[in-house]
Amino acid sequence: MSTKYDSDSSNLYCKTCPYVHRVTQKQRVFMKHVIKDRKKVDDVFDSEWRGAQTTKVACQKCSYGEAAFIEFQIRSADEPMTQFFKCMGCNFQWREN
Repeated sequence: MSTKYDSDSSNLYCKTCPYVHRVTQKQRVFMKHVIKDRKKVDDVFDSEWRGAQTTKVACQKCSYGEAAFIEFQIRSADEPMTQFFKCMGCNFQWREN
């Protein structure tokens, strides 16, 4: 629930449905903020990066001049293959096509 303050009253409202609860002066409102940890994202291509070829291309993040690359057909067969790059300097990953 989130709060919304008007000039004469406060309301609690749900962000996912239209429910609104009016808060009167006699009610106490305790707010608790929960900070969630981000889930660790697994590298889907972890095994493919081992033994991947390298090429001379500038990293978009650190401008290092070499990156490993792999290609996958992720769209229809008449579309070009998508190239995935991984910087050899900072491990930043990006894709082209």
